[in-house]
Amino acid sequence: MRASERLSSPYEIIVFAHPTGLAIFTTTTADANLVPWSLVPDLLTDPTLTVFTMTFGDLSSWDSERLFCALAAHDAGALRLVTNSAWLPRSAVQTLPRHSKPWARFIDVEVLVGDLSAACCRAGLRLPGEDPLVNVRLIAQVLNSHRGQLAVRGRLQHEYPWLGESAWLSTTGQLAENVVLQGLRRNQVRRDIQPGSIAVQDLLGRERFGEVQRHDVRVVIDAVLASTASWNERGHLAVVGPAHEIFRVGNTHISLGVGGLHSTDVPGVIEGPLADLDVTSYYPSLIARDGISPPQVPDFSTRTAALLQRRLEAKRAGDLVASSALKYVINSLYGQLGNSRSGLFSPFDALRVVLTGQLHLLQLMDGILSAGGELISANTDGIVVRGDWADVATTWESRTGLTLERTPYQRLWRTSVNDYIATKPDGTLAKAKGRFGGGDEDDQERRSAAPIIARAVGELLLHQCPLARTIHSCEDISAFTLWRRANGLYWDGQEIVSSVVRWIVTKQGKALIQSTAHRESATVAAHALLVVDPANCSLADLNREWYLQGAQEVIDQVLGTHAGAKQLTLF
Repeated sequence: MRASERLSSPYEIIVFAHPTGLAIFTTTTADANLVPWSLVPDLLTDPTLTVFTMTFGDLSSWDSERLFCALAAHDAGALRLVTNSAWLPRSAVQTLPRHSKPWARFIDVEVLVGDLSAACCRAGLRLPGEDPLVNVRLIAQVLNSHRGQLAVRGRLQHEYPWLGESAWLSTTGQLAENVVLQGLRRNQVRRDIQPGSIAVQDLLGRERFGEVQRHDVRVVIDAVLASTASWNERGHLAVVGPAHEIFRVGNTHISLGVGGLHSTDVPGVIEGPLADLDVTSYYPSLIARDGISPPQVPDFSTRTAALLQRRLEAKRAGDLVASSALKYVINSLYGQLGNSRSGLFSPFDALRVVLTGQLHLLQLMDGILSAGGELISANTDGIVVRGDWADVATTWESRTGLTLERTPYQRLWRTSVNDYIATKPDGTLAKAKGRFGGGDEDDQERRSAAPIIARAVGELLLHQCPLARTIHSCEDISAFTLWRRANGLYWDGQEIVSSVVRWIVTKQGKALIQSTAHRESATVAAHALLVVDPANCSLADLNREWYLQGAQEVIDQVLGTHAGAKQLTLF
């Protein structure tokens, strides 16, 4: 593609940098070309152009923008860097002069989709490789399923103009921080933190959590208040003391820590009616209500409260883009308090938030149990209950100033607190999480279960469809894949050098082995066949019996071995 062949503006291009040139995908024509670096500068000089890219090497989003701005300005140093055999050292890119941008937007796709290889696994696409034209097409395909985020970030840039280019180049946490800092840079406000500790009762105040009726709840609250909270300069948080025990509340065992409150749930079937009570925007609401602000940003809680109010107004007005944009920011604020690189870094305040949240949940449990209800499960920002809970929930909201989202369940099947599937009162699916949801959450580093296993289990539990029928009738090879980060992994004795490995289980596959720094090893899969491109895999290679057994094991855990074993005979 020559500079004279550019489309009339406005237009978009997706680019992928390679030592031999710049791979360019034009979205309006779906054409991909590899352009020599000497021709690239003239392709970038259009004030209506939007450039999408993925960061490469060890460059940050901002480094990439700096490099491309220099290229567009015909900077000789930038051209030498991209054509040099030593491929783009970050230190060299950061010495380039700053040039103004000649385009409308420069967007780092990685802040939208994460690692490209992991995104391809989730989307069922081939993995990126050495061919830059293949890679740029993959970026285009992955981007298409995340374009809603562009509208969200665009709204944030419009509402908060000081964001500037950070709307397109920052991670979610950085973006939230930039909204709250209102134009200040993190290095202008960030303070150094010294390691420290404080008694939890001095951090929170004992009198706020004194009114409970049940002895078992009182024991847990006293244990938390008798513990010590500590932190260091890197953001490591800890709570040491009696709170580290496992406690029994009602018929449920719970544990507490800096990651939140969690129950230890026994596998099985829970009959309803049940209610899932989740606290709306729990941690941000606590920040706003309790006036929790880092010393370097003394009105942080006020700013957080304003964001919560604006989101509430957007929801009432039916403005889904604005509501999503504000949710995007609000849900990321707490994490920045514990992020040592953030301008909001304040581990003392992060501990106040998470520990206050745990004690308020315990008060909610106390009320429901005292009214004759039953605690089924608890997890960080909510609980699942059965029995009389409605009046208690309303009273708790009034006392705390917080809001509960109420979701009714007819039935819940689970293997752990984070692995469950639940139905609505009409019998349709309400929620599936963890291994019941396909084992592939967006924030995970691996797919912990093949999607076909979750599908088969769900079809059996919700529609009484035999496991074998679902598994043997499926012709989507991607449903049988598993993936994980390839760190210290070996297949057939050879180390895997790509960032991600994906595989299916076959009868003739090779062993996939995880090696640790201590030279220990563990078998990830005994008979794995690596999958670069699902389109090139044969369904005939699958060992469907392995997947059937995997689904059977889940059913056995939930229903009990005897009840589950019957399912194998139903196909």
